[in-house]
Amino acid sequence: MLPHDARQEGSGNVNEVRVRLSDGNCWGLPLRAAVGSDPEYDGLLAAAIEAEDRPQRLRAELALTIFLLDRAYELPPDRLGSLLSFEPESLALIALQTAVHDLVLRSMERSRAARSEAARASGSPALKHATKRAPRFGLLRRF
Repeated sequence: MLPHDARQEGSGNVNEVRVRLSDGNCWGLPLRAAVGSDPEYDGLLAAAIEAEDRPQRLRAELALTIFLLDRAYELPPDRLGSLLSFEPESLALIALQTAVHDLVLRSMERSRAARSEAARASGSPALKHATKRAPRFGLLRRF
C-alpha cells in the first residue's frame, strides 16, 4: 500500500487520521472500528490513556502508531523506523504526536461505543460499567 499522497486525491476516509511522516507524505492511521471487538487495538489505547506521565504516554502512542502503520501498510521494520525518525522537538514531530493523541481520544470514544453496543445487545451488566467510565475519558480532552 502507498501513502495517501501517492493515491488518488480526494480519497479522504472518515475512519482514519492522516499524518505526515518523515518522508513528507501523508499516511492514514485507521481509527478503531465503532463496532466489534479489537483486543490488540483496545489494549494499546488503554496503555496510552492510562499512562502516568507524558513520556509514558508518548511511548504508548508510538507503539500504537507502529501497530497501525503495520496493520494498514505491512511495512518492514527498517521502513517503519525511517518513517518515524524526526529531529527532536521538530514541528513535524510535534504535529505527528498531536495527531496521534487525537486519534487515541477519538478511537477511545469508538471503543467505548462498541463495548456499550455489545453490552446493550447482550443485555450484559457491562453496559453500566462502560457508561460509568465514560466521564473519566471525557476529561482528557482538556489536555
